[in-house]
Amino acid sequence: MKNKVEINERKLIYMVLSYFADIVRLKEFHPIVRTNRIKTYAYSFFWLLRTAPVQLLQEVEDNFLFINEMIVVDAFYTQFVHEYANTKKLDEEVIHKYLQELLYYFRYRRYDQQSIENQILSFAVGVGANPYTVV
Repeated sequence: MKNKVEINERKLIYMVLSYFADIVRLKEFHPIVRTNRIKTYAYSFFWLLRTAPVQLLQEVEDNFLFINEMIVVDAFYTQFVHEYANTKKLDEEVIHKYLQELLYYFRYRRYDQQSIENQILSFAVGVGANPYTVV
C-alpha cells in the first residue's frame, strides 16, 4: 500500500474540527465536563468515516477500496476486542465474523455517532464486559 494512499490534510483538519464541534455541542447539551471513552471513540470513528481523509492515489485491490472503513474497524479491534478479551475468552471465528459485519455496515448502511456508540456498547455487553469500568 506504500505510495498508493495519502492523508488529505484538509479533510483531516475538517475531521478534527467536526469532531470537536460535536463534542462541544454534546457537553453543552448534557451538562458534563468530560465524555466517556466509548463516546469519544464513536464520535472519532464517525468523523473519520464521514470525511474519509485517507485517499487512494492509484488503483488498489478491491479489498482496499474502503480504506477508511478498514481503518475504523481496525481501530475498533485494537481498542475494544483486545481489551475486552481480557474479561472473557473470545471465539476468534465469531470475532472475525463480527468485524466483517461491522465493515459491511460502515460500507453500505446508514450510521451516526449514536449508532456507532451503541455498537461499541453492545459488543462490550455481548462479550460480558462492563463498558463503563474498562479503561
